[in-house]
Amino acid sequence: MTLSHGRTLLGVLLLWPGVIGTAHAGQPPIRFSFTYPAQAQAHAHAQLWRWLRREEALMRDAGTAEALAGRREAASSGHPFHPYETVRRWKVITETPRFLSLSVERYDYTGGAHGNTSYASLLWDKIAKERRTSLSLFDPHALRAAVMPAFCRQLDAQRRHKRDGTLGGMAEFNRCIDPIKQAVLLGSSTGSRFNRIGFVVPPYQAGSYTEGMYEVTLPVTATVLKVVKPRWRSYFAVMSPGKR
Repeated sequence: MTLSHGRTLLGVLLLWPGVIGTAHAGQPPIRFSFTYPAQAQAHAHAQLWRWLRREEALMRDAGTAEALAGRREAASSGHPFHPYETVRRWKVITETPRFLSLSVERYDYTGGAHGNTSYASLLWDKIAKERRTSLSLFDPHALRAAVMPAFCRQLDAQRRHKRDGTLGGMAEFNRCIDPIKQAVLLGSSTGSRFNRIGFVVPPYQAGSYTEGMYEVTLPVTATVLKVVKPRWRSYFAVMSPGKR
């Protein structure tokens, strides 16, 4: 992701390192991987760390139970069973004096032709010791109106790049989509205040599965700054034109 600083990820847990394919007798039913950034383990983020560990345990247990049920169902019906897969990759987007901004890439395979990939974000409020959503810092409908024109232009530019210079293809993949229904990531080029916003679009939302994900990154402008809730406005800054 373009907003990521590429921090080293720690805490990888593989539960039965299986591979996608037809299972043999005794083969584990799921591959589980949950990774998180080193910053989340810092003493200052102890509550965030505990929450991530709980999420990891709950997801592992639920995924294992679902995979075991799927294997039993496949055996009873005489169908081949393909091991399930659950992957969560947490990354740091940026850290400011007030917030730790994170993204997560989610991949789930429960049989079928391929798995599903989706994205989400999380803001850790270091002062309040609380998890927040990026959209909670904005008037969401006003944010949509503020970014929609630039979002649609950049999305179409990326579509043309992936489609050899045209916008051909299915009509549903030529229309613009709602930016605030995507994963909204807050980033910073300075490390002091948020000055850019990323919108991560999973496969099938803006294009075919083969086109993969789209990511639109926009600067915080004066128009965007106006739709930040007054309580949070001092934690944002307009990005200077020379750095866009």
